Amino acid sequence: MKGKALLLVWMCAAITLGILAQEAPLKLKVVTDQANIRKEPDIGSPIVHMAPRGTVLEGQSKGGEWYRVSFISDRGQAVEGFVHDSLVVVISRLPETKQPEKEPPPVEKTPPAQEQRTETAEPPPVPSRQRPQLRLSLGGGGSYRAVGDLNTGAQGLADYNADVLASPGDAAINPLHLTWLFGAEFQGELLPGLFLGLGLDYLRGSRESGVFYSGSAEPVTYTTRPEIRALPLRLSLSYFILPRLYIKGGMEYYLAHCSYYYRLQRGELWEEWAGEASSQGLGLMAGLGLDMDISPGFSFFAELTGHLAKLRDFEGTDTYSNSQGITSKEDGMLYIYQGHVSAQTSYPLVFIRDRKPAEAGVSDARLAEVDFSGVALRLGFSFRF
Repeated sequence: MKGKALLLVWMCAAITLGILAQEAPLKLKVVTDQANIRKEPDIGSPIVHMAPRGTVLEGQSKGGEWYRVSFISDRGQAVEGFVHDSLVVVISRLPETKQPEKEPPPVEKTPPAQEQRTETAEPPPVPSRQRPQLRLSLGGGGSYRAVGDLNTGAQGLADYNADVLASPGDAAINPLHLTWLFGAEFQGELLPGLFLGLGLDYLRGSRESGVFYSGSAEPVTYTTRPEIRALPLRLSLSYFILPRLYIKGGMEYYLAHCSYYYRLQRGELWEEWAGEASSQGLGLMAGLGLDMDISPGFSFFAELTGHLAKLRDFEGTDTYSNSQGITSKEDGMLYIYQGHVSAQTSYPLVFIRDRKPAEAGVSDARLAEVDFSGVALRLGFSFRF
């Protein structure tokens, strides 16, 4: 009877010690820059919390290399998880209300290679740029240009001949408007979606047409071919109003060239005028573009732009020649003036003259204007860096 009582006392003591052990949880301190607390005791388990250095965790139990811990989340909820023993040290087994007078130095442990790589290989993600920082665009297309006085002079000489020959001719002069172009542009991003661009294009266009006059004793053929060429150097700003759609505007500096060719053929006899002149000047441009990604560093673009550029002061040389072997040259400026058939009838003519025309049969002379204003469509590819 006495032995049974003694056994009962020992059992009660064991139960009491177990209860006291449960009421004295482990105190764990994080000794790395950051400790990942995972849902399960496995390196591949999801992370439920990231505890910074110095955080004190309450350890419930340990299995292998993992401590089961509990903590209070940012929302005030009690959460449990698992932390690897290489990331914490045991600082106390006392009840939670008693604080240690002095913390022992952290025990240095060599963490498993796999866990160490995982903890250091999780830097915060770096946000990617919405648009590339640099772009190089290459493309080509066509444009419609006004041309202006160069077309006026080609038609004016056709009408002048029709009046002199007393024949309306069998066709009209086809004016020059269409040109082809190609070029390149380099752009750098100033602000998100805003690009500063420097570009250079080459455009060229010519149009040959002819009129057959049959009313005179011997038929006459008139042939004309106006031509324009230019190198517009462009400084522009482009802004993406949508991820793929942008607006564009800027200034252009034109290195421009124009030429004319007139030929009159009467049987075996002929005479012709060929003029070449150059000028330069400023213009404006604005437009709308579409940029479609093909790959992370490569895209296709389509761009529609309007241009305003009226240039004067064209300087060059006119060369006259005929079937009798006579050739002469005249250096000067490109002029447009009225050539009179009679006092009441005149037609606009465009020639390079060494001085402003003022002879008999001429009026209203001024420097000719070649108008590069119009619209252009470019298609091409952009390389992004």
